[in-house]
This record gives sequence, C-alpha cells and structure tokens, in this order.
Amino acid sequence: MFYEADPVTNGELSYFLSIMDECKTVMEVGGRTSTTIFTRFPGLGHYFDSNTERMQILQALPNSNYQAVFNTGECRGEDYIMEQNIDYIDFLKIQTRNASELTVLQGFGEELWRVQRVQFAYGQPYKAAGKTLAKVIHFLQSEGFGDFALLSKFSKPIPMFLPNVREHYHDCNIICQRKEP
Repeated sequence: MFYEADPVTNGELSYFLSIMDECKTVMEVGGRTSTTIFTRFPGLGHYFDSNTERMQILQALPNSNYQAVFNTGECRGEDYIMEQNIDYIDFLKIQTRNASELTVLQGFGEELWRVQRVQFAYGQPYKAAGKTLAKVIHFLQSEGFGDFALLSKFSKPIPMFLPNVREHYHDCNIICQRKEP
C-alpha cells in the first residue's frame, strides 16, 4: 500500500508536481539515479550522494535545472548552506540507504529554518538500525514543521495523526512543511 520504488506510482512524482511551481531551490540527499524527478524542474537543484558512481549516472541524465550542483562525499547541511550562500530551500528530499535521515536533518543545525518542505524515507532500515520514526517527527516538530502525511499510491498524501506515531516499519515516504509563524 505505502511504497513502491517507482516515483510515478508511489506518490512522489504527483506530490512534487503539485508543489513544483512554488519551488525555486530543491535539495536531494541520496535517492535514485535513474528516475530523479528534480532534474525535470527549471529551478536550482543540489544533489548529494556518497556513491560517486551513482552521482556520475545522475549527472549524465537530461537536466532541466537552470543550475545543478552535484556533490559526493559527506558534508553537513549547515556548512553547505553557508558555503553556497543559500537563502532558501523550498524542498528537501532525504532518502538515505541506512536510516540516517535524522542525522541529515540535525546536520542543518541553525540553518534548518531555511527549509520549507521535507520529504524523507522511512521503513525497514529504521528497524534494522534501531531507529524510530517518532524521533524524526519530534525533531521536525521542534523545528517548526507540521502537516505530516504519508505519500502513497493514491493521488493525495494521507494525513498522519500525531502525536500517536506507531512504528510500522512499512517502507514509505513522509512529507511535512514548515508551519506559519
């Protein structure tokens, strides 16, 4: 029900298309090399993957970004934002292969306020690593994010009922957005 690897059928593409006109800058940490949806939008794309081979494949794909920055290796989001002089990140997608989404988010430090929307992967890797969805959600809530929902095969995101987050470990993508002050 929740997850398929194909962004066309798992809700990722339809969600991004629904917000794309509001996005000027996107950042993708991890993810796919063959089907990234962000290379298809005309804004600024920042791409991260520690696997050099995957990043080379991504760089070779057709790209509609007015500027695309490809990064291998590891860096903290906070440092990268300062080095690149980034004012605003409209959409941050995190899909690590080892359940380190919370570590990535924490790496934005004092600069996380610049991020408006987040999509992150959740599922079996969390169980294997002894990590919890509740910790990620509580962290994001403490940083001003709300409106949590599951992306699915269905056309619209499914709202999550908080604070009763149940660790289901079904592979899925979760979205949230910064609440208005």
